[in-house]
Amino acid sequence: MYNLVNYAWSGTGSAFGPLMIASLYSNYITRAGALSGMVTGALISGLWHYSGYDMLPLVPGFFSSLCVMYG
Repeated sequence: MYNLVNYAWSGTGSAFGPLMIASLYSNYITRAGALSGMVTGALISGLWHYSGYDMLPLVPGFFSSLCVMYG
């Protein structure tokens, strides 16, 4: 049960967390960048279990979402 809740909150945090932080501190986020960052963060966080690494899925999802939004 803990793993299910962990993945659910990781997906939510990876999708919406970077967008909220970037929208507060930056004026360079476009609508397309925000949408692609949300999708990327949720996908990376959701598929992280299949990579075999033992890291929380929030970390790679969060930073990949930030990179896609600014890239």
